[in-house]
Amino acid sequence: MMKSTIIVKLFFSLAYLPLTTFSVQLKADPTYPIKQCQQSTNNQVALSQCLDIKIKNLNQEFNYYVQQRITQLEELVVVTGRDDALKAFNLSLDEFASYREANCQYRYQAMMPGSGAAIEYKSCFVQLTKQRLKQLLNEIN
Repeated sequence: MMKSTIIVKLFFSLAYLPLTTFSVQLKADPTYPIKQCQQSTNNQVALSQCLDIKIKNLNQEFNYYVQQRITQLEELVVVTGRDDALKAFNLSLDEFASYREANCQYRYQAMMPGSGAAIEYKSCFVQLTKQRLKQLLNEIN
């Protein structure tokens, strides 16, 4: 069982190695991906597509670090015999996803019927996910 855990950790480490570069940027500015997209184009469609790519990459990184934290908490369960922290973490993930969706929907609706509403939603999604990811990295370290 221990051997399979090591193999899984190695797989995740190698599979997401390129994401570690992104996490360095994470600590500096939660709006960095948004600014990158804004600087690359002044076209609304291209900006939206750029944010879609940033969201996809951010979700991959977020899911990778969520799995890292879950692995840590599962190891804690083995040591302590208590799964309270793991259950609370999973609940916090669900609550965060609900909060992020509601907050970004609010920002989207406040911009409607403007053409920037989708950009506002995507920007909100990036900002809130990066903030949560920063917290998650602090927990892991």
